[in-house]
Amino acid sequence: MDLTCIDAHNYYPNLVPLLLSYLYFCLGQVNDHLAQGLFPLWGALLLALLYSLLRRLSLSRTQALGVTAFFALNGTVFVIHLHIAYADLPLAYFCLAAVGLLYLWLTGAAPRGSLPMAAGFFTGLAWCKYEGPPLAGTILLAAALTLVWLRPPDLKGRVLKLGIPILGLAAGYFPWRQFAALRRLEMGADHVQSLYPQQFLEAASFLFTALIDPFYFGFLWPALALALVFCGRSLWRSPRLFLALFLGGNLLAILVAYGVAPTSAEEFPSYVRATLDRLLLHITPVAALLIGERVKELGGGPGICEQEAVSSEQ
Repeated sequence: MDLTCIDAHNYYPNLVPLLLSYLYFCLGQVNDHLAQGLFPLWGALLLALLYSLLRRLSLSRTQALGVTAFFALNGTVFVIHLHIAYADLPLAYFCLAAVGLLYLWLTGAAPRGSLPMAAGFFTGLAWCKYEGPPLAGTILLAAALTLVWLRPPDLKGRVLKLGIPILGLAAGYFPWRQFAALRRLEMGADHVQSLYPQQFLEAASFLFTALIDPFYFGFLWPALALALVFCGRSLWRSPRLFLALFLGGNLLAILVAYGVAPTSAEEFPSYVRATLDRLLLHITPVAALLIGERVKELGGGPGICEQEAVSSEQ
């Protein structure tokens, strides 16, 4: 089969298409309505994962349920993706799992075997969508920078342990790259050409609007801004820095991506409106996780912000 004849993102990883194809095979027919039923399941998995991570971070059941509901019911983006067959919701699930497990590991609250488990989710990131490997890269970079900044005991050993999720990322990334090379598929040729500064500035305006517009994510991102303000300087002395670096780095990466998008001036606004909410969906569950840490403190629970360094691994 000549895959080069497929014009629309033929280089994208195939996790979601393979899942749908397997479902069609089991049914013996193509049934798009039934296939869409997979995506509420992805949404349920994402909410269950967010709740579980919040509970692992010592939030009460009421607090964890409240934060999870706050994420699910704020804005329209999450609800819309429950019934459209896009890979963005699965990608958000893998991203939250990878970030959450590394964060638990940094705080010393991770279960045994969390890094190998995280490696599996890094593999999922690479197999889910073209944006998966860049997301994984920002997770690893944020974790490494956090360790170097906080300088916990056994710094070198902990940095080296990040090689475990890196192996997971490689296991998902390189086989697909090899397949694409053998099939002569151009990887990302429609995304990266040159930098257009005017698009970078215009995208910044669109991004700010999307973060504060209740239509997209309700009041979740403004709530995150308040949580960071109240955390203050102690943010720089706690593992919570990892979450902040990941979110900030990805917001900047979104602007850079739009800055290199090869679109005309007339098409650029519609291009941003068609893609920005999906890019933000990938990282918004992590924003909810960080909000949950602040909710825990307001409820009188032990806050990680007061910790002066990363806890040693249990």
